Amino acid sequence: MKAEEFLKKTHGKTAIFFHNDADGVCSAAIVLKYVKEADLFSGDVNEEIFENLGADYERIIFVDYAVDQFIDYFQKLKGRKVIVIDHHPIANDLNKLGFVHINPRFEKPKEYISCSQVVYEICNNLGVKDTEWIMRIGATGDAAIKGTKKEKDAAKIIEAFKAFKKAKRLPEIVRFMLTCDNIDDFIYSEYLDYKEKLDKEVENEVIRFEMQGVKDINFYDVKSKYGILAVVSNTLFEKYPNKIIILYKEKDGWYKFSGRSAKHDIGSVFKKASEGIGYGGGHPKAGGAYINNFELFKKRVLELLHSG
Repeated sequence: MKAEEFLKKTHGKTAIFFHNDADGVCSAAIVLKYVKEADLFSGDVNEEIFENLGADYERIIFVDYAVDQFIDYFQKLKGRKVIVIDHHPIANDLNKLGFVHINPRFEKPKEYISCSQVVYEICNNLGVKDTEWIMRIGATGDAAIKGTKKEKDAAKIIEAFKAFKKAKRLPEIVRFMLTCDNIDDFIYSEYLDYKEKLDKEVENEVIRFEMQGVKDINFYDVKSKYGILAVVSNTLFEKYPNKIIILYKEKDGWYKFSGRSAKHDIGSVFKKASEGIGYGGGHPKAGGAYINNFELFKKRVLELLHSG
């Protein structure tokens, strides 16, 4: 009810911040269909997203963003009209600071539901129609549901556009999605070429990964110049579900990681291993990190995996 009341009162200059993946894109699209007008921003979960919180925004909406970990920034936002709709493990309860914080994990900490599903339920209660196909793409992209081949292809189109055109242009996909009547309109469009290009890049990385030998715990330096860590991680994890897949890529002294594991809570492992050297977190089976000390991070990850 808190979320519905917040969105009902959303008028004037509004900002929607969404995570740079299929779940984030679909969550943003469903919210935008209700609020009609808003500035859209996307990117990784880090402090940089707070740079766009201009004082002229009457309402600020975060979807699929684990921003509750940045408690110091929210302390500075006290008095602003902010809602966070998320599904990641909870770091802080922002409701206690006067914000609206929606997350199914408040009631069921171990339950895994995509943010798209949470947003869909809220907006459906507000009378938003014909967005189930959008929700299912987001849920498929976040592995909350298995999804059909078309839903997997649609999620991959979003990841491909992000890889080749960068996350800051994902608002374009959000707005295009709302011009489509169904999933076919979305898939069989000018954006399909990005998926085909991505498939080739991923195939090359899988071949390189397998050439180094598949072990129980795998660290692999992705060679592609494009941002395809998460897609390659998912592909390898589907192929090797009993292995621990940890991919990384370096840029300007910082390392971006994407990990997958069915045996360990990889999101928790990445969060602990990144303390003091960057940021990390995620879900039990899928985690990410952004750190500046590769050797220390790897050492910590291995220690945590072996101790668990």
